[in-house]
Amino acid sequence: MTKVKGNNIIKLDGFCNLCSYWAKFIIKHDSKKIFTFEKNETNSIIYSKNNVNYYKSKAIIEIISDLNKFPIVVTILKLTPTFFLDLFYSTISKRRYFLFGKRNTCYLP
Repeated sequence: MTKVKGNNIIKLDGFCNLCSYWAKFIIKHDSKKIFTFEKNETNSIIYSKNNVNYYKSKAIIEIISDLNKFPIVVTILKLTPTFFLDLFYSTISKRRYFLFGKRNTCYLP
């Protein structure tokens, strides 16, 4: 598997269509090429930055924040209680294959 050059590691499920779309979205908006992708077989995205791991909604917020392109979205997400964001994240994560489908091959850059 090849990796995008970067310092921050995003671990996600490359077989999930939603996760694959998310990876493509990040690559499209990562003008500084700071992200690296790795395969993750759990129901949670993991974002490792500066030796700190972020999970679920915190990982999403940190990634969007590090893209430096969507400040209003980041502000809204940071003002929303983590409990609600993680509940929403977990609900989608558990049903991701049913809702978005599953790829036959792993898509990770």
